Amino acid sequence: MEYILNNSVSAVETIFTTINKVLKGFFKSWVLARQYQANYYVAEKLVNTEDYKGLSLQDIVVKLNNVTSK
Repeated sequence: MEYILNNSVSAVETIFTTINKVLKGFFKSWVLARQYQANYYVAEKLVNTEDYKGLSLQDIVVKLNNVTSK
């Protein structure tokens, strides 16, 4: 009987561990996507400033996203 309980507990722990990993991955992806969206908004504001003169909107977005993903 103890063997069956140990296997049941192990199965439940595995299920919850898997769910936890999936949710963490989803949440991290969601936060990163949200940050990339904010970076685009910021880049739109920076595109015509003196500090970013000569850079396109996409160049600024790439720079911001690279810093974000580090």
